[in-house]
Parts: sequence; C-alpha cells; structure tokens
Amino acid sequence: MCYTIYDLAKECQVSVATVSRVINNSGPVKEKTRQKILKLIKEKNYSPNAFARGLNNISMKTIGIIISDIGNPFFAQIVKSIDSICQKNQYSIILCSTENNSKTERREIEMLMQKQVEGFIIAGSRPVKDENASFLTEVSKKYPIVLINSFIRGGHKMYSVMVDEKKSTYDALSLIISKGHKKIFLLGDTQWKTTVAKINALKDVLKDNGLSFDKEQIINCKYSYSSGMAGVKELLSRNIPFPYTIFCSSDMIAIGAMKELLSHGIKIPEEVAIMGYSNTENSSLTTPSLSTVDQKMHVLGEKAAKIFIDILDDNYPINKKMYSDYRILMREST
Repeated sequence: MCYTIYDLAKECQVSVATVSRVINNSGPVKEKTRQKILKLIKEKNYSPNAFARGLNNISMKTIGIIISDIGNPFFAQIVKSIDSICQKNQYSIILCSTENNSKTERREIEMLMQKQVEGFIIAGSRPVKDENASFLTEVSKKYPIVLINSFIRGGHKMYSVMVDEKKSTYDALSLIISKGHKKIFLLGDTQWKTTVAKINALKDVLKDNGLSFDKEQIINCKYSYSSGMAGVKELLSRNIPFPYTIFCSSDMIAIGAMKELLSHGIKIPEEVAIMGYSNTENSSLTTPSLSTVDQKMHVLGEKAAKIFIDILDDNYPINKKMYSDYRILMREST
C-alpha cells in the first residue's frame, strides 16, 4: 500500500495541512517541523510517482461545517462569523445540516472526508444518548474537530468552545427570582445535554433560594417556534394561577411561547414573564422585546474558527474545553 500524506502527518504528529505546505513550499511552517517532515520523506525513499500519489490526498484548504438545524437563526450567526475568519485565512467552507439526526451527521462527515476537507467545526448541542461520540473520537485521530456548545471526552484532536449553559442559566434565573418571580417553568428538549444543564441550574437556583422543585415545572418541547406554542398550550391547560415565569431553552421556543400567550390575551410580563436563551437577532424585534441570555454567537464562531486554524498550524490549545463569555439581557418580557 502506498505511503500517503496521512501516514506522514500521523508519524510526524502534525496536520495534513502542515505536510501539504512543506511538500508544496506554500506556507509558513516552523523550521523544526519542516525538517522533521523532510527527514521522514527521505527515510521513506519516496519516488516521484509515489510522491505524486500521496499528493492526491492533499486537501484544498476547505473546512467542513456541521450544524444541527439550518432553520435556526442561532446557527446562521455562528456560520457567518466562522466564514469571515476562514475567508481572511484563505480557507473555504462546506456547510451541512444534520436536522438533529445522528445518522445524517455521520453520513455527512463521511462524505466530507471523501472531499478531502482539513477537518470539522461542529456546532450544536450533543444528545444525551450520543450515538456518534465514539465515531467522532475515532475521526479526531485523523482530522481536527472543534465543537461549539458541546464536549466529548477522549478525542485526540478534538476541542470545544462553549458557553457554560448551567452557570449562565443559573445567573439568569437568579436575576429573575430577585425581581420577585417565584414560580418558574422551563420549556426545552430534554434529549439534549444543553437542556439537561439548564434543568440542573433551575433545580440548584430554586434550592439556593428556598424554593421547591417539581418535575411538572419541565415541559418537554423541540427547538422550534411551533413547539414553543405547543408547550404554552400544555401549560395553560393546567389552569395554573398567574403570575409565573417561563424560561425557554432557546429564543425560538420563547418567541413561539410568547405568540401563543398573546393570542390568549395574556399580559406579558404582568401575568406571565418569559425569557429566552441565545439572543438571536429577532429576539429584540418582538413586542414586547424578549429577555434572553446572550451567548454572543459571533464570538463563539470566531473563536472556533481561530482555534481550528491554529490547530492546522500545529498550535494546539492547552485546554480541551474553552468557555466563552455571555451576558444577561433583561428586556420588556420580564
């Protein structure tokens, strides 16, 4: 079997992109690394033809971007900032959406590997039962992976940049409680780890404020406008006395919930206060404007892209998991 560029990269413990730059003399590489690669090329006794066959495996400065839901404005802002950094560094992107399907995610990653991408930036929460965790860990032995808003233990070249969902939710709920809100419900999709983190934050903040928690305070719903509406319908069917607060795992859920509340003539925030999570662009355009946790998506995207490009240059982060900043935006809905 032909000794390929991937074998070179693996043996030298560098990225395929770095080997490519040495072979083509096309970009900056640390001199020590360059000499290490050249020495191995000589040791392996490459003939021109074998060398050419190895070059067939060189990728074309393209990064695979995997998102969970192309219809979610959260991902639009992240991808925009990723693409901006990539363009500045002469990289192009291929964007794929999994529609929250593990099998689709695996199929798209395998397809992108055939297209010789440099590696992957994968944005979105991971499911509680992550069918692809082992698969991604194996992929990370060969390709760098940067995860946004999720973390998988044990990956070789796998790093994460994320907002601390539990801490940010705890801080937001603490602020809500300080304003006199005692009865709090949470709308979110419990199959995702980010929602589980928010539920744990709710339990902790209620306990720390001497308030009780009941599992009925959690209403399971998908990350969509229609699911937010359905979640509110379920809540209203219980005939719970006003006032109370609804904390939503995403702005999409919150906006759908708000629409349903208003359709019943319910006053926001006097009867029901509502808070979202993410600070997507449309959260400030609602009436009333939506209180939310600002994840600073543009910062998440920029950090992920910069980390990825640093990895391609063999500048590996010290930490596998890196946290990004957030802020609480209290608007008219609370």
